[in-house]
Amino acid sequence: MPWTLQDLLSEATQIAGSPPGLPTSRLSQLANQAIRDVAVRLPHLEFETVAAGSTTTTSATATLPDDCEQLISLSFDTSVSGVGGRVIRQASPWELDAKSDGTEQGVPRMYLSYSTWIEFYPSPDSAYSLLLRYKRRVSDITSLTARSSLDTRYDQAVLYKLVEHLHLRKGEYDKVAQARALYEQELKSVPNLYALRQQNRAGMGLRYQSKED
Repeated sequence: MPWTLQDLLSEATQIAGSPPGLPTSRLSQLANQAIRDVAVRLPHLEFETVAAGSTTTTSATATLPDDCEQLISLSFDTSVSGVGGRVIRQASPWELDAKSDGTEQGVPRMYLSYSTWIEFYPSPDSAYSLLLRYKRRVSDITSLTARSSLDTRYDQAVLYKLVEHLHLRKGEYDKVAQARALYEQELKSVPNLYALRQQNRAGMGLRYQSKED
């Protein structure tokens, strides 16, 4: 069963105790830090996702999803007449800015991911359906009944990292080392998504012997 933030705090404080005077809000911050600590150790593949979007004829830009940390690719959701393939080419800022015909309208041939939006060139002349593939950002838990955006198989690693943070805050450095060792061991024992996909690709094989050796 997935752990909520309340479950995580209860388990961690039972193991390590909580420093005197540490409020629930501060414990929650440490729990979110533990989640981020685990997230940075995981492969890019764990956070890949896709979202649908569209262009408008009134703007040469579109807003990125709120949880987008890095845009991987942008493509048309359906084939578009006169376009070679569905993928829209990513341009550099200076390439886009160097275009003298910046007011041109048409089917976007390139895009620029900048700040929290996407810029298209040419400016869309119609509402084109888009597919955005991107790496999502790990979100903080803000409610005691909510759970981590990491996969549930990493709950135990998050717990050990939170226990480590609690021991560190209390200056229990020998216990910090113990919790860190458990954390590292747990991370190594849990197959990440890349490893799981490799297992799926490998599948199972059968050797057929047609004659005796």
